[in-house]
Amino acid sequence: MPQKIAFLKIRDFSFINPNLIAQFKRVFPEYSLEVFDFKDWLKYNPHLYLLAMAAVYKEYGRDILAGHKQPNPHLFVTRWIGKQIKKLVQQRFNPREYAFTFQTQTNFDASVAGMPHFIYTDHTLRANWRYKLFDPSRIQYSAEWRSAIEPEIYRNASKIFFASNFARTSAIEDYDYPAEKAECVYTGINVKIDPPTNKAYAAKRILFVGVEWERKGGPEVAEAFKRIQAKHPDATLTIVGCSPELDLPNCQVIGRVPREQVVQYFREATIFCMPSRIEPAGIAFTEAAMYKLPIISANSGGLPDRVLHGQTGYLIEPGDVDGLTNYLSDLLDHPERCREFGEAGYQLAHREFTWDRVGDRIRAAILSTIQPTQRMA
Repeated sequence: MPQKIAFLKIRDFSFINPNLIAQFKRVFPEYSLEVFDFKDWLKYNPHLYLLAMAAVYKEYGRDILAGHKQPNPHLFVTRWIGKQIKKLVQQRFNPREYAFTFQTQTNFDASVAGMPHFIYTDHTLRANWRYKLFDPSRIQYSAEWRSAIEPEIYRNASKIFFASNFARTSAIEDYDYPAEKAECVYTGINVKIDPPTNKAYAAKRILFVGVEWERKGGPEVAEAFKRIQAKHPDATLTIVGCSPELDLPNCQVIGRVPREQVVQYFREATIFCMPSRIEPAGIAFTEAAMYKLPIISANSGGLPDRVLHGQTGYLIEPGDVDGLTNYLSDLLDHPERCREFGEAGYQLAHREFTWDRVGDRIRAAILSTIQPTQRMA
């Protein structure tokens, strides 16, 4: 009887992989877990790395030389590397030893003939066209990847787990992936939580936490903050994660800080405001909810799962500065509403968005999919 699970990944996937690995150890104690990172595989096989980079220039060289793309982000999205990964997993992971394979993200196909295969991902390529402010020139993948390779990766999966209903819907509607094989399990959070017991919501401290200023709706936040200052001159805005050049009173730009230090800003804030234009899942929003913050964001990507309009915060349409200004003013005017939204968001986050909940959902779905002979007693 197979006694192992193969967990296949590339890097940390925004800290998701370490959390999922910990969950697999918790929810599948009857199996031996083997973690395989394809980044390390290339690192310790320099000849393969050189060949992989040559494949990148073969497929994307014109755009790279023109300055439109960078080579490293495409290392795992060429036809050549896909074939090498497929060959490797077929040779290394024997169905007689492994109960199933599990990969995160869809940059490669780690399925093995005759063995159940599962995927966890936060997005699809075609989902990008569902965003209202999406710029197609941002797509880094080749036409062949979008039309043939990515759909094949999905077809070879026994079941796919998604971080949001937005991504799940895209797989079903944009790729004809069977709905019964697509399951939304969400994500947990990536910071240790020490929620406040008595947050002073009248303090009017607005927080933005994001690395990509424009994609996260930063310019809209700055403009809305500028507009509300006449009515709320005592309001403050703190920006963590990026360093935009701004000339705004009562605005502090912190820039990038270690992950463990971000919690201090969540703890001190009274409103979380980040109207992301493109947002696959939105872990930062759940982190904000764990600190009982009312949230203003955009009706984009996976955010409607995490921010319930009128219950835990407000959702605007992407780019709607007028709506953002109105909702900011509303929360600044009503600290008790902030408290109500914060408490409701905290309950939602604990109910749906913890890594233990994700792990339990994945175990139940996998055990209901694999054959009894592949299950350990």
